[in-house]
Amino acid sequence: MPHSSPQIYHVANPFVSAIPNIRLMLLVGGSDVVVDLKKVNENGVNIIVGTPGRIADIMERSSLELKLLEVFFMYFLIYILKNLK
Repeated sequence: MPHSSPQIYHVANPFVSAIPNIRLMLLVGGSDVVVDLKKVNENGVNIIVGTPGRIADIMERSSLELKLLEVFFMYFLIYILKNLK
C-alpha cells in the first residue's frame, strides 16, 4: 500500500530539519494554494513532498524552477503529465 504524502513528510522532517539550510515543504490539497505559493516563493524550498494534483497546480500557477532540480522522484508522475496544459 503506498504511503501518503503527509506520512512521508512527517517521517522525513526530523532528518531534514537536522541539516542546515535545507527546507522541506508539504504540498497537498485541502490547504490554501495561495498560502502554499507564497511560502514557496518567499521562503524557497529544497525538498517538496506532495500530491500530484497540488504539485501540478503549483507548477501551473508559479515560476517554480524545475529546471534547477537535481533529483526528482514522484509517485504517480503519469497523473501530472496527463493533466498539465
